Amino acid sequence: MSGWRAALCVLVVPVCAAAVPLGGKQAVALLDRVAVAASHQSYSGIYQHQYARSLMTYRLAHASGLGNPLEKRESLDDPPWEVVRDNQSLTVYAPDRQALKAARTGAFQTFPSLFGDNRAEIARHYAVERIGKDRTAGRDCVWWQLTPRDAQRYPRRFCADIRTSLILKSAILTADRQIIDRLSFSELKLGKLGDLGQLQPQYRDGAVWRMPVAAGDRGDGGRGIQIPGLPEGFALQRDVSRRLLSGQQAVRHLVYSDGVASLSVFIERVPDAVQPTAMQNGAITLRSRKMGDILVTVVGDLPDNAVQSVSHSIILLRP
Repeated sequence: MSGWRAALCVLVVPVCAAAVPLGGKQAVALLDRVAVAASHQSYSGIYQHQYARSLMTYRLAHASGLGNPLEKRESLDDPPWEVVRDNQSLTVYAPDRQALKAARTGAFQTFPSLFGDNRAEIARHYAVERIGKDRTAGRDCVWWQLTPRDAQRYPRRFCADIRTSLILKSAILTADRQIIDRLSFSELKLGKLGDLGQLQPQYRDGAVWRMPVAAGDRGDGGRGIQIPGLPEGFALQRDVSRRLLSGQQAVRHLVYSDGVASLSVFIERVPDAVQPTAMQNGAITLRSRKMGDILVTVVGDLPDNAVQSVSHSIILLRP
């Protein structure tokens, strides 16, 4: 194990090793609390995202009580960019097109909101247990672990604030408990934002890209595609045609989730010279496959065996 990875493991290992498992109803109640905490509270702070050999720092401001939760997430690294998000859409702002492309790394992050609406389904596919206590950003928190009931998902951990249930840290692990992705607040202020100007974009006159994120935007409803290799519990969340941040032609984008992990399938027509690729970056796995002049790309925070199974099983039906 490399030095940086060993240090990362030390940072997230809980102080108490005695695990306390939760029953199904208890697990759902816990997931409900942390989900509500992320959505229905106001808070601001700075957090870090560590994955592969990268370390990214973000400033986050989240406001509730405005009728529709609103948040702004901005990169504190170079190049600068920012994302303003509500329940309906996310909009990426950057000083220029090059910086806008760089936003692909973190524009779709939702930390500390980590769980979807289908939380009863989560408890069916993950065992939930309390594994210890910790402290970060000046606040005490309790570590919880989600252990998948099959080999097609990653184990996950999160440390929830003892008083508010807001997630302060999270980690994604391999099956042998090596940490490959970590998010953690270094500064956090809970309560009403003193200045709503924190939610306003700085680069409104620069390069802008917008995407709808409303749940249930299922467009074609998955018609024309079959995925027999999709892990159990994954359901279609969105099926839209959109232009990517890279500025290419519009592609079909299907999003599937089990409430914890997310899987995207991109379908686009490409020139003959484009070849399929495979990539692993922290917890994110990408695999693409040519089907005639169609390129199908599968990317998600799942192990390679799961993404490969999905990619190889995809069937495109003729109109």
